[in-house]
Amino acid sequence: LEIAEPEIKFDSLEEMILEVLSPEDGMHLERIIEQVNNIPAERKTFAGSFGLTRVIPCLLRLKTDGRVEETSAGYFRKTR
Repeated sequence: LEIAEPEIKFDSLEEMILEVLSPEDGMHLERIIEQVNNIPAERKTFAGSFGLTRVIPCLLRLKTDGRVEETSAGYFRKTR
């Protein structure tokens, strides 16, 4: 009998942003919001969708922490 690995549940918007970003390509802010909002509810420990007012401060925190970089205006990618 095979036991399926439990899927990772995201506890924060930061975790979800890092999940959708790639280190290779910059992703536009609006696409990041779209991708984060497409993460199924069962993979999150909280409910709700996110807009610019929640995502921008979060991206700026991640940028300050050196976990995300802005490749050009409005485009972000995960740092390696």
